[in-house]
Amino acid sequence: MLKPKHIIMTATPQELTLLLYQGAIKFMNQAIHNTKEKNYAEANQASKRAQDIFGELMSTFGYED
Repeated sequence: MLKPKHIIMTATPQELTLLLYQGAIKFMNQAIHNTKEKNYAEANQASKRAQDIFGELMSTFGYED
C-alpha cells in the first residue's frame, strides 16, 4: 500500500528513514514468501525493490573522513 503523499512530504528525516526500512522489510518478506511458493519472477521483483531501498539507505549514510 502506498503512503499518502502528504505523509511523505511532511515526514522528518527520521520518519523517512523508518519508512524506507519498513518498505525494505515488506519487500524482503514478499520475496521470501514468493520463493517458498516457487513464484520466482515475483520473488525476484520484490528482491529488486528491496535492493533499491537498501541502495537509497546506503547513499544517505554520512561518512566523515
